[in-house]
Amino acid sequence: DTENVTNAVAAGNLDIRSNDLANDELGRIGKALNNMISSLQQNDKETRHRSWLQEGAVKVSAEITSNKNLAPLTSGILQFITNYLDASVATFYVVKNNDLLLLSSIGTTAAPERLSTREGLIGKSITANRVELYSDLPGNYLSVNSSTGQTDPVAIIIVPFSYGSSVLGAIELGFLRPLNGRELEFL
Repeated sequence: DTENVTNAVAAGNLDIRSNDLANDELGRIGKALNNMISSLQQNDKETRHRSWLQEGAVKVSAEITSNKNLAPLTSGILQFITNYLDASVATFYVVKNNDLLLLSSIGTTAAPERLSTREGLIGKSITANRVELYSDLPGNYLSVNSSTGQTDPVAIIIVPFSYGSSVLGAIELGFLRPLNGRELEFL
């Protein structure tokens, strides 16, 4: 059993475990082997997590550098982020003269074209220059629209972006499920 488990791990199978767990020399080796496999699994999980974050950051950077025109740039960024995070709805606002101007949106037709920088949850996030996550949303806050109907998102995250101390705008993303820690870390 120990030889089979060792060969399987060497071939990349980290789901296998040793059944040699008796209170003898072979059992101690089996337990140590299982501990090693668990450690390898954790390292593999952490490596995949870091790779996912790095891949996302590289792709967002590529979107930013691929377009010089604002409308296609913001649309491309929203398209990538909604696909990468499986968001159902998204808006991209920029700050101009104490107003928020909608540049792009995905999955909604109800996003206002203009808001005050102090209006609503997005205004709160921009004023504080802080990422805000909401899971207990007010009724009819934002709807996800499709050709067959509409629904309200389960979670919304608002991510302001800034240069120096000046907030330039915010991206608001709506999800039909709770966000996980990896997605929060990415944003």
